[in-house]
Amino acid sequence: MMQLTAKYFFIFLITFIQFYNSGNSISSVLTFLLLTSLFIFNIYIIYAGCKNNSLKLFYSKSDLLIALFVFAVIRSFFATAIGFSTLIYLVFILVFFTLLIKFDIQKPHFFRSVLLAFCWIVVVNLLLYLIGINADIFVKKVDLNDSRILEYIGISLQRSRFFIFNNFAYYAMMLGILFIGRNYIALNNKYSKYAIIGSLLLSFLILDARGPFFALIIVIVFRNILYKLKAFGFFIFCFAIGIIPFAYSLISIYLGLQSSDNLAIVSSRDILWQAFFLNYDPSLVQFVFGYGYLGQYISGISAEYEYLFTNWGNASQISLHNSYLQYIMDLGIIGLLLLYYLIRNTFKKIEYLKMNELKLLIYYFLLLGISDMSIQINNFVVFFYFIILLNFIDHKYRQSKLVSERI
Repeated sequence: MMQLTAKYFFIFLITFIQFYNSGNSISSVLTFLLLTSLFIFNIYIIYAGCKNNSLKLFYSKSDLLIALFVFAVIRSFFATAIGFSTLIYLVFILVFFTLLIKFDIQKPHFFRSVLLAFCWIVVVNLLLYLIGINADIFVKKVDLNDSRILEYIGISLQRSRFFIFNNFAYYAMMLGILFIGRNYIALNNKYSKYAIIGSLLLSFLILDARGPFFALIIVIVFRNILYKLKAFGFFIFCFAIGIIPFAYSLISIYLGLQSSDNLAIVSSRDILWQAFFLNYDPSLVQFVFGYGYLGQYISGISAEYEYLFTNWGNASQISLHNSYLQYIMDLGIIGLLLLYYLIRNTFKKIEYLKMNELKLLIYYFLLLGISDMSIQINNFVVFFYFIILLNFIDHKYRQSKLVSERI
């Protein structure tokens, strides 16, 4: 188990720091290291598996989502939204990380190992934070505001970027995933669980990423209701989170709210969402299959709001900050329907396996998509935790079925 944990700790560490240093020499070195490592890990597993005749590669319905994203990335290249090197990088990771998951998931304690890998990143980051080392070592230091979450209870603490860090929201999403999955990490050791909970909550407060934090609160408070949702209830849940950006945009327009009024509520995301609703005009093919990866840029919609991100290096390609609008842009209606089908199918397997606590993880992924990118390839670590979860459940379901057939 320690070998698996160390491997994924290494992969996540490189991925996070590479993401944060995108465009500089550190990023180039780490990109080469990441791609080389994924290739070597896969080759080693294939060699070892062939040697002892234990290599098995199983199909999962989540592979359809990977294939759809590969297709979207290729389309993005031909639409000149990305260069050849980015095309190779994205496709390589999509294919080789997926293969690595499929090989490793057959090993004992795999799911616990990948959760534990990120848990160690949290621990390392907190230790470095205490001695004053954070991501400022890589990039020019900028002034950061105090934690707004703590300001609600009258405590002043400056938010910070950890050393192993990619993005405030993306990192916070992982904290929520670990919080919900803490029983898989600590098992029956209650003191370890308390230590994990304390580390995660402290990290949340330091980061001050409100979306992931409040999504976690919703999942925890309404967990008993979420456990019991059946097919129709799940449909209503998905419908509700799907219309939020549309409803918020309409209410903002009707009430005449200005961007400054909305800033404290959704950090000007309403402007991005309104740009989608006012400018989305696809052909039939684009409606069904999307525009390709970075569809908001290919369609020209992001040009309507890039003025909000003039101090960002990629202002013209900023996402819509809503996973479901982004699915429509990148993968079309077929991508959105596939995601819905995958989760419905996964819930049936979870109920068969009587592992209902895993439902909360999926609901958390879905809630994250309201205000940011969750199950999206530009958020690789969170995206692949979702793919890992689906493959893990598929593997357990397959094993359970085989045992039932033998009996």
